Order: sequence, then C-alpha cells, then structure tokens
Amino acid sequence: MTQSILLIFTVITLGVMTILGRWPERAVALAMVVMLIVTPWLEPYTIGTLRWAVALSSLGLFAVLLGLGMTVNRWWLLAAAGCQFVAVSTYLAVLMRPEALFWSAVTIRWVVWLELMIIALLGVWEARSQLPALEPRDERLVDL
Repeated sequence: MTQSILLIFTVITLGVMTILGRWPERAVALAMVVMLIVTPWLEPYTIGTLRWAVALSSLGLFAVLLGLGMTVNRWWLLAAAGCQFVAVSTYLAVLMRPEALFWSAVTIRWVVWLELMIIALLGVWEARSQLPALEPRDERLVDL
C-alpha cells in the first residue's frame, strides 16, 4: 500500500516537473526516471547485503542534484541534494550492522524519496515564480 501511494505521488510529481518546470526541473526529472528504470536491473549486484550498484545510481542522482544546485539559481536543488545524501549514506550504514539496519535503511530511503518529491514540487513553484524583471541586470548587483 505504501509503495503504491509513493509510486502514484512520484508519477504525479515527475509529470508536474516535466510539464510545468523549466530546464533544471526537467533535467532532474529525467535523472530520477533513469534511476527508477535502472534500479531493478542493478539490484542483483551485491556484496554481502550491500547493493553497491543501486548505491552508485543513488550517488549519481546526488551528483546531478549537487552539480545543478551549484550552477543554477535554484535553492531546492541543494535541499534535494542534502536529502539524497542521506539516502546515499544509508548504504554505508548497512555496512556497519547489516542485520540490524537493513529495514531501517530501506524505510529511510522511502521517506527521503517522499521528501525529494515534495522538494521537487516546491522547486517547480520556485521556477515558475521567478520573474525576469526581478533578476538584476547589472552583474555588480548580484553580490549585494
């Protein structure tokens, strides 16, 4: 039930990002779709209980979010990168005590994914609310 609700919310969010977002939101939506598509194929690659290939795809999404967040004028990308960093760190936590932390780590990843979807929706709002008239025309005013 929880996974179904999360999937429906994800599809709606990705649709909103694609239709109403600008190029950074669309780029992130594409990265998220790629991650969702490749994850089932990467799950068999494990070292013990660590799904290292899935962890690398999660790290890739973190890199996309952080890279865009550092180059584009969007606050939500840095917030999303922070959430994704938490998801990436859960893979390392599983290495510490795999038997005790496995389901905790999975639950944390679900919660983080939900947070990413909420932040992404706020990001679409941010992108649509930016007015060109409010952006400084003189580069010297940017640092003020």
